[in-house]
Amino acid sequence: MFNITLLKSRIEKNRLLKDSFWAIFGNILGKGLAFIAGVIIANLLGKDIFGQYGLVRNTLISFSMFSTFGVGYVVISKISKLISEKQYKISLIYQKTAIRISIYFSVFLAIVFYIFSEMILSSLFEDFKGKQLLYLFPLLLILNSLTTTQQGILSGERKFKEIARINTLYGGVIFFTSLIFTYLFGLLGALFALLLSQVFLFYCYRIKSGYRIRASILFIKNLNEKKILIKFLSSALPVAMREGVYAISIWGRNLLIVLWFSFGDLGLYSAAMQINIMILYIPGILQNVFLSYLSGGNDKKLFNKLLLFNFLVTIIPVILVVLFRNELSIIYGESFNGLKELLLYSILITVLSSLANLYSQYFLSLGKNWIIFKISLVRDFIIIGLFYWFHEFFNQIYSGAFLMVWAQLIGLLLFVLCSQVIKVKYEKNSLEYQ
Repeated sequence: MFNITLLKSRIEKNRLLKDSFWAIFGNILGKGLAFIAGVIIANLLGKDIFGQYGLVRNTLISFSMFSTFGVGYVVISKISKLISEKQYKISLIYQKTAIRISIYFSVFLAIVFYIFSEMILSSLFEDFKGKQLLYLFPLLLILNSLTTTQQGILSGERKFKEIARINTLYGGVIFFTSLIFTYLFGLLGALFALLLSQVFLFYCYRIKSGYRIRASILFIKNLNEKKILIKFLSSALPVAMREGVYAISIWGRNLLIVLWFSFGDLGLYSAAMQINIMILYIPGILQNVFLSYLSGGNDKKLFNKLLLFNFLVTIIPVILVVLFRNELSIIYGESFNGLKELLLYSILITVLSSLANLYSQYFLSLGKNWIIFKISLVRDFIIIGLFYWFHEFFNQIYSGAFLMVWAQLIGLLLFVLCSQVIKVKYEKNSLEYQ
């Protein structure tokens, strides 16, 4: 007989299970509301306009990913390790350094985005009437960078319960604002809701650890902090380069679908990816938990345990989507014709992405950041190259959404296989030197 009391006792005694519990169940409501909001937006806008919304959103997300300069991942690994070694003062210096880097780099990138935004958006959206709103999105880059860094700091400190509360509130805000503003103002309202919800998310993290931002704006005053800054930048550089290449790759994929096919194809592809994002949210949230424990512990079997756990929390919703893909395609509306068939392939991306992300956390915890960059760079080139090849030979047979999904599947599969080979080789070499 299933004993809830016994399960609760085991979770409370095991710190990893406890943090994973909050990371998963504490965020389901928030992400669930965000997913429902995305479905509502798709229904209200239709496939073609939803494709425009997807391109603008993905452009902003791509810039936002790069605006963190890789600080979010590096700060989790550094702080978790320092706290496990009880070096609390040095940990605080790393926190201040991380926020300082986020502020300077995101402001620089926001200025670049502002200068070139009109040229980019004018070429893509000749009839788009909400350009004046898009001039506010450089602010989004700065807020997203600081939010990601603050979340990384809290993850390094293993405060996953607080993160869960914030993300739940965020899900509620993006749900109601998207519903109201998209219904009233269409595409412009959906974009305004995106901006408003990000401001709210930043404000929540600002309240949780706002003193760090105020302290970090000050100039570096001692040699110890300067050394940490240099060391931090050297660790963050390959991660930032990886994020930058990945962001350009994501944006490039969306742009190529529009240029070679249509906004309708991008809308169909965006709908499939929206479902994938929902499935990957739990493994994505667990990334911070896993990185924190991989960095702060010496359990040789921990990676295999996490790999199995990560696979299980991904494969279960994948099976549900496969079983109910017809109902999901109906929910999106008649304009999303072909979504049912596309989901059969696109859903496999989540399994490979989940495994690929865990390998990335593994190498990050070891400080092998350049390895991740090199493998990721090859993966992104392969995906773009395959999509071009598919377009040349199969564009009259299959839509752009299908061709892009197949290119991603092959690229991710090669990434996982290559990561496993490098991991085995690294562990073998480590044993030989012991």
